[in-house]
Amino acid sequence: MFAAGPAQLRILVVDDDDANLLFLEKALSRKGHQIVLAHTGEEALSLYERVEPDLVLMDVMLPGWDGFETTRRIRVGGGHRGRWVPLIFLSAIGRTPDMVKGLAAGGDDYLVKPVDLSLLESKIAAMQRIAALQRELEHKNSDLAHAQAINEQQKQTSAKIFNRLMRMENIAQRHIQFRVMPNDVFSGDLVSAAQGPDGSLYLMLADAAGHGLDAATTVLPLVSTFQTLSEQGHSLGRIAREINQRLHHFLPPSNFVAAVLVRTDPTKMLLEVLNAGMPPAHQLSHQGTLLRAFPSAYLPFGLQSPEQDAYQPATAFALPGHQVVLCSDGLVEALSGNNKEFGVTGMLAALGAAHADDSRMASVLAAYDRHRAGRPAKDDASIAVLTIPEWPVGASAAEAAKGSPTAASSFPSSFQLTLSPDQLRDPDLLSNVVTLLSSVKLVPANRLGSFFSTVKELLANALDYGLLGMESRAALGQHESRWSQWRDLRQQRLATLSQGCVTLALDVLPPSPDQARPRWRFQMRDSGPGFKYQDLPGNGGLVRVSNFWARSLSFNSEGNTVVVEFD
Repeated sequence: MFAAGPAQLRILVVDDDDANLLFLEKALSRKGHQIVLAHTGEEALSLYERVEPDLVLMDVMLPGWDGFETTRRIRVGGGHRGRWVPLIFLSAIGRTPDMVKGLAAGGDDYLVKPVDLSLLESKIAAMQRIAALQRELEHKNSDLAHAQAINEQQKQTSAKIFNRLMRMENIAQRHIQFRVMPNDVFSGDLVSAAQGPDGSLYLMLADAAGHGLDAATTVLPLVSTFQTLSEQGHSLGRIAREINQRLHHFLPPSNFVAAVLVRTDPTKMLLEVLNAGMPPAHQLSHQGTLLRAFPSAYLPFGLQSPEQDAYQPATAFALPGHQVVLCSDGLVEALSGNNKEFGVTGMLAALGAAHADDSRMASVLAAYDRHRAGRPAKDDASIAVLTIPEWPVGASAAEAAKGSPTAASSFPSSFQLTLSPDQLRDPDLLSNVVTLLSSVKLVPANRLGSFFSTVKELLANALDYGLLGMESRAALGQHESRWSQWRDLRQQRLATLSQGCVTLALDVLPPSPDQARPRWRFQMRDSGPGFKYQDLPGNGGLVRVSNFWARSLSFNSEGNTVVVEFD
């Protein structure tokens, strides 16, 4: 652009007559414009690309390319990075068809020679005003593009930070598949998973009202609450209460969050689902048969009063290999070209069409894409699939071999806890015990997973067989009706338990003569008459837990006391 001043233009004048060129050059130069001269269309095109004029005055009758052809080539070339350059034809031919032809070729005006200088100056002044507006628009567009680039970069960076805070990048374990499809850079949908101290798997799919940054900000605080309580082994009811109270106290009612919480305990063949405002969750067999649906049973979190938030999950019998499928409303409410929803029926049809359990999520996503057929999504959409694992999940031989325990600073050191009937009835019994045992810091970090798995099994045996006199869980097989009857009877006996207790004791012992490291001894005793632990397959699951990490495991003769030693 010509930069000598706001009223000056760089004008390309094209004419094969030197007299006309000289006349226009002198007349326009007196007005302060910079004049560039061309005698042919070819020369004009070359100069146009090099000097970037603000205005072109084009003669029609030129040797070689005429003015119309030259104009077409200028316009086809696009000009200076797409900038519009006004072009006025100057011609001795004033016929209407020629004027129409000139405008069709890309001209903006048409003046007949001999040119009236006052009229030409008025035309140029008008073009100057347009050029000034164009320059202003170019600057604003440039500033806007720069701001958009910075904003996009900041959004992408913020999205990565949000995903890390949400631990979205840390849950890609083999038992869980998920896909979150944001409608914006930020997603109001969230998938989070955790593992309890006993090896149970926890999964949450949450959907905040709206989408984008506001929704992501609403759903973010749920992560730490869900992760912390899950890793401590709390019940789904306790987790739901904490989430609802947090949202209710700190956010306005418009910032509610629908969510579905899942916990699976393979040792008891138990699946728990708590659905608060989400589309139904579905349990499938290994062969893909739909076993049951878990519809919403509660209002979304943040809407229900904390004084009335008695949450109770739905329970179901579940075998290893069964799958639980969760989704957000953005998936089932996605519209096709004729405004038909994908729906729960569309998702179930896609699940049924899958050929293997590991392809079910892919089948749903493919059907979802076909249904939309390129139509933009109106909301965030998410799906998660949890496969019930073989037991145990958390503990492994690799964990037992990892690292060396740190010797205690003094020996012996001990901790003892006695649980009353009221404490044994607490839904968060296991998580409370784990929290207490963790707080005394007697067990080395590299043994915690295996240790808590053993505590879980010992406590279940002491309560179920020692105090409640229940039939062996192993004897129930895979019969859903027997498991349901067993759980109902256990609940009745636990509710009426008035006497008895379970005592846990943990001791850190000095190293034995042949050991350089300390030893740990854990003992659990129930006040019941004892039970025939020898009749339980695998000693009630304890052999599976302890063989790869404990030095020894022994019961007393009555079966109401068990001792595990490890180092």
